[in-house]
Amino acid sequence: MAKQFNLASLLKPLQQRIGDLQSQRAVIDTELETLNRVVADLGGKASKPTKPSKATANAPKKATAKKKRLRSSPEQLKEKASAIVAYIKAAGKEGASASDIIKRYPVVGSVKAFLKKWAADAKVKVRGSRQSTRYIAD
Repeated sequence: MAKQFNLASLLKPLQQRIGDLQSQRAVIDTELETLNRVVADLGGKASKPTKPSKATANAPKKATAKKKRLRSSPEQLKEKASAIVAYIKAAGKEGASASDIIKRYPVVGSVKAFLKKWAADAKVKVRGSRQSTRYIAD
């Protein structure tokens, strides 16, 4: 036969623990009230911490203002390419490094491809690879 359980004897320790926790909470609440009064006397602001409201938590974030993209005209690109060629010629025999050209004249993509497209008549030799790429004018 199955063992009989007395529900009241099982619940008695739980009810005692609940009573203890409630009395501890009452003590903590009174201590909190005295602390709030002391802080208010000292000129501070005492309040209970609150959860953020649902309106602010779920509010859509403001989009940052995007700058309007300005497209360069073909004439502007040709002028930029001729300025790059002039910079390479001014560098002399040693030539100009790709990183120096890009710092001075920001180019999307490679300098070689940009010059091939927008300054096709200019004669520029490329020596080296990657970081040591040098552009030398003929």
